[in-house]
Amino acid sequence: MQKECSHQRWVAWNKWLGATAWCLISLADAKVLPANYVKPVASLACVLRLGNSSSDLHAFDAAARTWGAKCRWFLGLASTHSVAEDAKRIVNGSRARILEVPLASSASALEVILRTYQVRGAFPGGPPERACGLTDTSIFLVLENLLPHLQASHHLPFSASCGSRILCQTTAATALLGALPLSLSLRAVQENALRLPLCGRRPEEVCNTGGGPRYATALHVGEAAGHHSLFASIYLAWPLPSAWHCNDNSPLAARGFTLPGQGNLPRVAVLIGSLLRSPASSILILGRLFLEQVQYQIFVYTPPIVKARACEDAISVFLGDYIGANLKVSTVNDTLDEEKFQWITGSGHMRQWYKHRMAYAMMEEQERVQGWKYDLVLKMRTDLELHGALSLADFPELATARVIYSALDLMFFSNREVAQILFDDILEKLASRAGNERRLLPLNYDRILRTGEATGLSLQVFPDVKDLGEALKGKLRGGLVLSLIRKYRRALEAAHVRAETENVPIVSGHWRFRNDSKQYQYWQKMNRTPRDHEMCSVRHWFYHVHRAEPEVLMRPWIRPLMNLSKTRHYQHCNCEPPVCIPDGWPVPWPEHPP
Repeated sequence: MQKECSHQRWVAWNKWLGATAWCLISLADAKVLPANYVKPVASLACVLRLGNSSSDLHAFDAAARTWGAKCRWFLGLASTHSVAEDAKRIVNGSRARILEVPLASSASALEVILRTYQVRGAFPGGPPERACGLTDTSIFLVLENLLPHLQASHHLPFSASCGSRILCQTTAATALLGALPLSLSLRAVQENALRLPLCGRRPEEVCNTGGGPRYATALHVGEAAGHHSLFASIYLAWPLPSAWHCNDNSPLAARGFTLPGQGNLPRVAVLIGSLLRSPASSILILGRLFLEQVQYQIFVYTPPIVKARACEDAISVFLGDYIGANLKVSTVNDTLDEEKFQWITGSGHMRQWYKHRMAYAMMEEQERVQGWKYDLVLKMRTDLELHGALSLADFPELATARVIYSALDLMFFSNREVAQILFDDILEKLASRAGNERRLLPLNYDRILRTGEATGLSLQVFPDVKDLGEALKGKLRGGLVLSLIRKYRRALEAAHVRAETENVPIVSGHWRFRNDSKQYQYWQKMNRTPRDHEMCSVRHWFYHVHRAEPEVLMRPWIRPLMNLSKTRHYQHCNCEPPVCIPDGWPVPWPEHPP
């Protein structure tokens, strides 16, 4: 069979290696597979040296869940036991394996591979035919473009290098190099390995070369989000982020895969479980919700609609061709159950979670009817004014990561797996946490130290340790909360244990516990200061995500910008007991349970 080659070269190895020929297969047609193409998952091992920072560990998890799926073995080498344990917790549920192997921070990619081969059981079922060693997780490999550089005849020795950060080898090359002293091995690789082009470049730099990744390519990406974003674009055909958009003549694409933005349309369920406050605020955007071509369906669960011309017009638009929403109005029994949930949680604000769960149930029923599940789930409200349509490029981790992009408890966006983790039993979980808001709820300090302060940390209740209260209130320099938690972690965890049998002093950055805050003083003036048993919806939303199993990371909502309608308290279309009782419903309305 004739092979097409864009380049041919003989690599002269040292006398002990002999000579090996190789042929660089052209990838000019990024969508056509050669007849002799072999999927990489059958023989490839990917081995990374693990760093000990939070961003390194999450980047490793992202790499494992994205392009790591293209490897048969995906291994992380941890230099210490604590790093290994942290990594195991984070990558739980992925195909990644963690090995404890002492490696210096300056270890080369060759050392990463050689040390792996020395570990018993590193490769169950025998060593791989090809292996790639990486010194960090800031590289995104387009594997389909890389493997042709390694010999199809895997018994021949061969190495391809990318500076000091990546080294890919056949098993034969690893065996030969491993028999030499490390200094000689390094010199042999430096003198004889193929130098990969477009190595370690940023995606936009690869685009600017005019060739796209039609050559062996290793792209530099930043942390976890970059891995998920590029993987979704290259392997799942999601639209590329604008900064990485190549022109049509040089697409950022891997061989044999659909070009970014040209795959099957993502299917999104949009859930509106709420009062229809200021419906005119969102009607226009709901008909054109995404910049990209997206298949989405809107599910609305709401209390009975008042009989007013403006509300009837709004509902007709919701149900018409422009929006095409599925609408369900609560029944008497639904409303009674919702009131019981409010009675348990102590707050009318918590009723939104009951309505949201009912909208979620509408989506589940539609999935049963149609026989397939949605890819993504978006929660909205009608009183939100978005400053533009949504772009999937602004949510790079949705396709492959267990993350949720959240704007407080107003709006959030996740994939279907995360929605199931968070919402299947959300009412039961929230009800189980009802009670005195001053009590200490269990906190996972490992997660807190990994995920940082952008997840509602200041709203939670902590044991009172030195300076922590001032830090939570923002009265000390930024970032000090995590350092104090790290410093006093033992004391904090011991206080949680004591709190099971005795009263423990608490601190929190939540305004309801701070009589010096403007919010507290406002509600005190209105004689509506929350009582201790009234749950805070925002605090418990953050806490619910914090306690999710398996772990879900919360990302801040960036764009489009949004604000609540100024008319939300004055224009709404619902008749909800006991303030308003629809015709035919029980009068007087039943009181709360005892």
